[in-house]
Amino acid sequence: MKSLNNASKKIFFKLIDIMYGSDCLEIENKPFLNLVLERIGRDIKTPHGTAEVYSLRHGYEQDEDLMILLEMFFIIVDNRKGDAMAWALVRIFPYKFHKTVSKIMQVGIPIENGWLCEYDKGLQEGQLRAADKWLKDIERQGYLDEVPF
Repeated sequence: MKSLNNASKKIFFKLIDIMYGSDCLEIENKPFLNLVLERIGRDIKTPHGTAEVYSLRHGYEQDEDLMILLEMFFIIVDNRKGDAMAWALVRIFPYKFHKTVSKIMQVGIPIENGWLCEYDKGLQEGQLRAADKWLKDIERQGYLDEVPF
């Protein structure tokens, strides 16, 4: 499995930091769609250590239904143990891609009963490239500027 690059890891952890321990963060950033980060799982067993699972999405409501323009799911293993600058000890694996508008759901790394399963290398690497680009866009579009630290 391949992890996000260090620049993307730092952007992702800025978002996690501004969750202030809650399980959900929503950032409004006009004229762009709202961005939602949600912790959806804990204690996932991976070869790299115990992980948490997050969903990151852009969406909108249409006729009282949530329409997800883009949603990606991430497995995060943080083995820094207090050394905040040791980014080599952080692994963030994109593992699922979802769009309700075009009815796409791609799972690159299945999780069953709290354990990672055999994964699709090509699909996961494609999700990795998309996630690195998306996180760079999130920073460039000013989402991190909309939340006071």
